[in-house]
Amino acid sequence: IKIYSSALCRPGKGDVGEVAAAFYMLACADALRWKLKQDLTQLSVPLEEWIARLQSKGDTKSVISVREPARA
Repeated sequence: IKIYSSALCRPGKGDVGEVAAAFYMLACADALRWKLKQDLTQLSVPLEEWIARLQSKGDTKSVISVREPARA
């Protein structure tokens, strides 16, 4: 995980590192929430799957994709 291996989340990096690490944790949880229920009303995720996603180093394909709006 680049955030951890680069030490970006360490206290010496200040607020930027803390915010980046928090966003990464949230993004991992959101990907699992999307996988469980696509309307994102499911707030809890399995702890083991969340930790596995945190440790995956980006090897896991994201279930959320951004689509371009259809052009008229």
